[in-house]
Amino acid sequence: MDSDHLTSQFIFRASEQFADGKARQNQLADKMRLVRKEWLSKLKQADLSGEGELDFDEFSAVFKGVPKKRRRELFDSLDSDGNGSLDMIELRALVKMKMREAAGRANFLTSSI
Repeated sequence: MDSDHLTSQFIFRASEQFADGKARQNQLADKMRLVRKEWLSKLKQADLSGEGELDFDEFSAVFKGVPKKRRRELFDSLDSDGNGSLDMIELRALVKMKMREAAGRANFLTSSI
């Protein structure tokens, strides 16, 4: 094979890898939007009082499978103003945390392929 042919093959393979990486980035972005939408929906459904805030009982309904002590720790860590409820600003911190967790899992899965 001549060097032009080898160069063409190299460029073709590199462009395939770039396209594959771009597709993975797009898939990850789509996944992140879905995670955000799902969490915002869960939190909105949990707001039984309709006040736009979650008290500890409403918050606990979202995290039923988590031990109560851990739920309390998480709730208290998010309740930045200490008023005993989580408003939308504080809940966004939770959604961002869940999105980071999902991104970490997705990056792990795509990097091991």
